[in-house]
Amino acid sequence: MMNIRNARHAAGGMIDCEYEHPKFGWIPFTANPADVEPLGREIHAEALKGAIEPEREKSQAQIDAEAAQAKANADAVAAKADAKLTALGAMSPAQVRAWVAANVTNLADAKDVLGTLAVAVSILSRRL
Repeated sequence: MMNIRNARHAAGGMIDCEYEHPKFGWIPFTANPADVEPLGREIHAEALKGAIEPEREKSQAQIDAEAAQAKANADAVAAKADAKLTALGAMSPAQVRAWVAANVTNLADAKDVLGTLAVAVSILSRRL
């Protein structure tokens, strides 16, 4: 007979629990009904026989925080793919000033550079 405790449903039909290993004592275990190892399937079946806590739902604050982090990560990836930001990031401050002096000659150029810098500031400010 197996000893299992603290069983709770997890994603994908799996069950998170603690299993009392004969040599190592209580260990955390995620039991999968389709596990390639017989022990995993046995623990899953045994866990189903006992009381199982439902999968814990996330709070709205957790969902919002995860969504904000995912957006920040996607925006950072997009910024890293921006050729202008990559070029500016490789320059020293003096090189950036020289590049601006040589290449920003009209309002359209200035707007373009300001837009690129605004993207950089937006990404960097999220990391503060």
